[in-house]
Amino acid sequence: MYHYERFMSVLKKYVRNRARPEGCMAQAWETEEVIKFVLDYMDLKIIGKPVSRHEGKLNREGARGHKKSILII
Repeated sequence: MYHYERFMSVLKKYVRNRARPEGCMAQAWETEEVIKFVLDYMDLKIIGKPVSRHEGKLNREGARGHKKSILII
């Protein structure tokens, strides 16, 4: 029952209204699933986070977009 207990601890963290914990758990779980769906299936451009100037360099691309190969002997 370890997996069940671990999952229940995650759900218990969602509870805000102790009078109706099952509603809080369901609403928070649904919100989390919607956010996961949007992030996985939609092409989102993040606002406020600039694109790195070194993006091509980190992927080992040269000035013209060709990949550089390094020969080590």
